[in-house]
Amino acid sequence: MAKDFSEIPDTIHDVKDAFIRGVLFARRKLVVNLVVDLARNTPVDTSKALSNWEVGATSSKFSYGSAHVKGKRGSTREASIALTKAAADRESSSIPLKDPVHVGNAAPYIRRLDAGWSKQRPEPWIERTARESVIKSAKELAGELRVSLERIT
Repeated sequence: MAKDFSEIPDTIHDVKDAFIRGVLFARRKLVVNLVVDLARNTPVDTSKALSNWEVGATSSKFSYGSAHVKGKRGSTREASIALTKAAADRESSSIPLKDPVHVGNAAPYIRRLDAGWSKQRPEPWIERTARESVIKSAKELAGELRVSLERIT
């Protein structure tokens, strides 16, 4: 609590800085959870498609690459998901708050996979996964915010 008015500007700046850190944390958590959920729901044979979920300040820089960990019939799924998550975390934390965050997949066949091309996931799944992931993350973040606010008051 400020003892006199001279301490108020520092307090306001501290609150502003804490608020910005909180927003960046929330955005990063939401984006990373989204990428992980999309990767987990991506039909897998070689792990190429799930390894191509990317995060960036612009989607024009997304490029199709190989699987993070090469395998057959989903044998490297979890290892590729872990590396996809780490890349999403790294990239999302480097994007300034003023810039939008883009999530995408440059695999040339990702739309076919979403249209049911794979027997593993015969129905559209990208939009549904994204919606469910954002709702789940928002609920988690709301709970964390509630706990933080209870500690303050």
